[in-house]
Amino acid sequence: MKSLIVALMAIFTLLTSLLSPVPALALSSPNNSLGSPYPLPMVLMTKKIDAKAKTVEGRLQSAAGDLTGKNGDKIKGAAKQVQGSAMNTAANLQKANKNADKAS
Repeated sequence: MKSLIVALMAIFTLLTSLLSPVPALALSSPNNSLGSPYPLPMVLMTKKIDAKAKTVEGRLQSAAGDLTGKNGDKIKGAAKQVQGSAMNTAANLQKANKNADKAS
């Protein structure tokens, strides 16, 4: 049981490290926005990836809590899922704001 949880967390860590933004991509783009080292579409993409990763992390932690019977892990997992959903909504709002600015 414990080895399953460790394996799931290792897979999650590997996925998040593979999906993190690559600094070399930011250097190759001439259209960087001024307060960010990454171009805006990449920033939005990474925010959505971070949101999805947080949601998946919450699901894994909640599932681990179900397997082990620990209510604390279930609650923390549910909270991370809500946080991931909020992060996704924020990224969607930022994208809508960018598209509205472009249209005007």
